[in-house]
Amino acid sequence: PEAVSIWRAMARGIAIGTAGREDYEAVLMTYHTSGPGHVSDYLHDEPWLDFTSAQSSHGDLVESWRFIEKHWDRQPIKPVIDLESSYPGALIPAAWLPAPLRAAHLSTQPANDDHARRAAYWAVFAGAFGHTYGHNSIWQMYAPPRKPILDPKLTWREALSAPSATQMGHLRRLIESRPFLTQAPEQALIEGEAGSGPDHLRAAGGRVRAHLRANRKTSPRATGQLDWDACENVVVRSAHGRVSRVGLVSSQRRKGLHAARHTCCGQ
Repeated sequence: PEAVSIWRAMARGIAIGTAGREDYEAVLMTYHTSGPGHVSDYLHDEPWLDFTSAQSSHGDLVESWRFIEKHWDRQPIKPVIDLESSYPGALIPAAWLPAPLRAAHLSTQPANDDHARRAAYWAVFAGAFGHTYGHNSIWQMYAPPRKPILDPKLTWREALSAPSATQMGHLRRLIESRPFLTQAPEQALIEGEAGSGPDHLRAAGGRVRAHLRANRKTSPRATGQLDWDACENVVVRSAHGRVSRVGLVSSQRRKGLHAARHTCCGQ
């Protein structure tokens, strides 16, 4: 409660400093929590919180979709984003975390470029309005002789050219190629189980198109619960953004609609 009071007072001060009065309509504000954690656990109903966020944290077993899905299920619904997730080269040791947060932190190895891509696609397909990308070498601006934190392998200048850094643009182009404001999570498109761990699948749909995000080597199948007569079957490879148009899939062939296969490790 004391910490919430401090942040509430800070938000009030920002509003007054911006608008000359406590007018939360005059400034866009959110809150970046520690992780793994959810802002909605503490501040969801605050009038100054324009959009909410999570920190799914860092490592090889971060399931970013769970953090977004939890916010999506809260009322009132607020826009949500993962503000810190799976920086390549980063692993938060469980011993660094308070005891209540350790159960949600399953990672044992540093994240790599594939983990960073997966976290981004999972989060956006789970309902996030965007994504925050970062790199272990960049957040600390690492370069000798600066003391390293979390064992960075690259200098921050080298990390600017990390594969996953430019690959975030492929996700943006995919999402913006369809009507953005009508997109929403649509797990009902997946036939059977959505899977767990790195094999988990996410689906999103809208009035015009549906997207399926796969992370397993076998292509999952979509259900027949589609609201259009035909849809375009497109494969987008997240590592290089290459688009393969398979063609139109009619409602009569709807059970043949396959998800895009996840391309890992930069292939």
